Amino acid sequence: MGVGVTRFAQAVASFAWMLHVRPERVEVYIAPSVAGLVRANLWVASLAASLVQVLSLLSILLFRVPERVFVSNAFRLEAVSFVVCMVIAAHVLASAAFRSAFKNGYLTVWGGSRGAVSISSHCPRLSLVVLHLRFRSRRVVLLHDFADTV
Repeated sequence: MGVGVTRFAQAVASFAWMLHVRPERVEVYIAPSVAGLVRANLWVASLAASLVQVLSLLSILLFRVPERVFVSNAFRLEAVSFVVCMVIAAHVLASAAFRSAFKNGYLTVWGGSRGAVSISSHCPRLSLVVLHLRFRSRRVVLLHDFADTV
């Protein structure tokens, strides 16, 4: 082990001692609702990043764009801004689909603003409505699930 690593480990141990924290017992707990919210946003961001990669590869193969274009800081900034814009657009589209489904009677809210939401399986934008509910950390119940239990 190097001298720098040893000093860093000693510094972390002394800081933990000052805070009266035992590093081997520190646990991080993320609420399931927060984990679902983060998972939904990361899912949309990963789809957008995959789209950037596919378009970059196609532009290299089909249009003979030099590879040095895709390693520049300007491209990286554009790619990150594209991913952020796609996540925001997904939020907007999913929210509009939820409002439309609610207005047209395809869903029912149970238990107030934080309760479960039952959605008809005939909803035309079912995937966007479910995505909106994942963004809001709401419980989703499909209506055809009730038919099997009755």
